[in-house]
Amino acid sequence: VQEIISGMEQLKSSGKYVFCYESGLGTPASAYACSHATAYYLSPVGGTTLAGTQMRIFYYTGLLKKLGINAQILRIGEYKSMPESFTREAPSEKVSEEYRELVSDVYNNMLYDIGKGRGFKNGSDGLKELISGGPYNSMEMVEKKLADGVLWEDQLKKAIEDKIGKKVVISEKFDFSTKAPDTWTKGRRIGVIVVSGIMTGGKSRKIPLIGLEKSGSDTVIEAIEKAKYDPTISAVVLRIDSGGGSAEAAERIWRAIRKLSEKKPVIASLGAVAASGGYYIASAADEIFAEPSTITGSIGIFMGKADFSELMKKVGINVTAFKEGSDKVDMSSFYRPFTPEEIEKLKGEINYVYNIFLDRVAEGRKMDKNSVDTIARGRIWSGTRAREIGLVDKMGSFLDAVERARKISKLPGWAPVESLTRKEEGFLMKVISSAIDDKSEILKVFQEMGNASSVGGISMYLGQISFALTSKEPLAMIDFVYKWE
Repeated sequence: VQEIISGMEQLKSSGKYVFCYESGLGTPASAYACSHATAYYLSPVGGTTLAGTQMRIFYYTGLLKKLGINAQILRIGEYKSMPESFTREAPSEKVSEEYRELVSDVYNNMLYDIGKGRGFKNGSDGLKELISGGPYNSMEMVEKKLADGVLWEDQLKKAIEDKIGKKVVISEKFDFSTKAPDTWTKGRRIGVIVVSGIMTGGKSRKIPLIGLEKSGSDTVIEAIEKAKYDPTISAVVLRIDSGGGSAEAAERIWRAIRKLSEKKPVIASLGAVAASGGYYIASAADEIFAEPSTITGSIGIFMGKADFSELMKKVGINVTAFKEGSDKVDMSSFYRPFTPEEIEKLKGEINYVYNIFLDRVAEGRKMDKNSVDTIARGRIWSGTRAREIGLVDKMGSFLDAVERARKISKLPGWAPVESLTRKEEGFLMKVISSAIDDKSEILKVFQEMGNASSVGGISMYLGQISFALTSKEPLAMIDFVYKWE
């Protein structure tokens, strides 16, 4: 939402008008975004369900026990929350503390943004009571000064004309493609590399039917290498909307970004979520931009597995393993629990990877390693707090990051932007995509960014759970379903 607001404000500052029209019952997010429009209109049967912010965490320990499944997960960082979904029935005191702080930060940011957009005195004064009194119908929204008018869709054109004092044509199609000739900049442009969804090894993939998206390290590094050696790419914006994943994948991408930054400027733009492995790779950039409500940080590591031995006993399945060498050869198997010796080995491994994580952040952010450890421990931070503690350089949107990349590269404001990453799609999605007539590269970038919003989807959440319990490697990732309510 803050990305949309930033774009709307840029349009308005350039002398253009931005109008919002809600044809039905509006979502909290749409009411939030439309608060910054030149005018916000609602249909007679519309309104909003805006009430506040909420973070949902699901805990599966009780279910797993009933099934005979034991999640054995070790973590570094008392704030590292994801393992608790499988080992506890409610959040620990430390995790509750960070969640309350994050929800409060996001809520206060929302109040401030809406108050500023709607012209409330002193920003958000009085808004908390207003929002707590919702939901509201269309007329109530106007009475509470949260919207500007109630009208039917066929009345929208006249309302806009009355507002701006000139005739308009409303069109659903518009060509946003860059018109400036490439010869003016000798083909120089900004490359955009999008990392979204779960970070894994191998190739990037999208599985639309279950809402799962993976950014594979091979695909991302291939894009980084392309940017490094392409003389027409002057700078790179690394767009991150990921809660992390494989620590090994994050390490490989981090290294590739650092090598790229030796040749060209790299600006990281953090989306709704850029935490754990997502922040790992961001720390390699020259500068980091985030929105106030970006969820970031979570510098921590965990590793483990699901032990199905009790379930297998219940259903009458036995396993006999024939081994050569160490008894630990099958330590990652699902048919037996870890031994005490294996647990000690795992502790050493995740501690080793955690220290590498600290080293990478310390190097990228030019901080002392002990200072990084103090603000790490798996703790998540809002973008606002991340800037205060040195994890982020500037508050700003994706467009701000692109503009910064252009400025550093001494390119004009209309210099082209090219997406360098594409995720492979199945046949069905290719058919759907072929039906979309969109030649604008910048819109393709936004389309990729939009696809990353599945972090809040149940399918994506289940995909994260499966990945966490079956990956057999150290993980740098977070989990939660976050939505406006």
